Amino acid sequence: MKSQRKTVNKITNKALKTAVFTAFSLLFASLLFPLQACEKHVPETRTSFALDTVVSVTIYRSSDRDAAEEAIELCRSFEKTFSRTDPESELYKLNHSDGKKTAVSEPLYRVLHYAIELMKSYPGYFDVTLGSVSALYGFGTNSERVPSESELLETLSHTGLSKVALSDCDQSVTISDPLLVIDLGAVAKGYIADRMAELLRKKGVGSAIIDLGGNIYTVGNK
Repeated sequence: MKSQRKTVNKITNKALKTAVFTAFSLLFASLLFPLQACEKHVPETRTSFALDTVVSVTIYRSSDRDAAEEAIELCRSFEKTFSRTDPESELYKLNHSDGKKTAVSEPLYRVLHYAIELMKSYPGYFDVTLGSVSALYGFGTNSERVPSESELLETLSHTGLSKVALSDCDQSVTISDPLLVIDLGAVAKGYIADRMAELLRKKGVGSAIIDLGGNIYTVGNK
């Protein structure tokens, strides 16, 4: 009987030790794996100044650590298309074309066409031909001011949809009034965010946030 009890005790102790070891192993694994997952998905953020504002891209799940920087570079490149104030930009040159028919790039034509359709749908509520009116206030400069009523009335006479003509045949734009200034700030950021998101998806990014001065675009789920 004593030898049988000793045998049973040995088996019981061995089973208990095995159970305890297994429990500690599972506990250790449960603590380790989440840490590994967190290390693998540490958010990657890139910030820059573009489009006259602070822009940033935060990536949550991607093996391509350069994707955020590439998206920022893409954003910067569009300044040469949509900037109203950069003399080297396509839009600036269009605004200073002195009434001449001007061929433009596909992105500029596409965004301007969309903006004009919005103007037609919401007359009096949305107008991208008010660039010269905005300039009177000096927003974003050291010369901000409130223009006089006479200045506003004079400048408003050089705005309006009827003074901008688009031609789908040759992707050209004609601004009949040399004093009219197109400002695409209200719609260009949306187009740019779409292109940035498209780039991130092609790079295999599963989750990201694009912030263009408060204009937010999300990719995937966090």
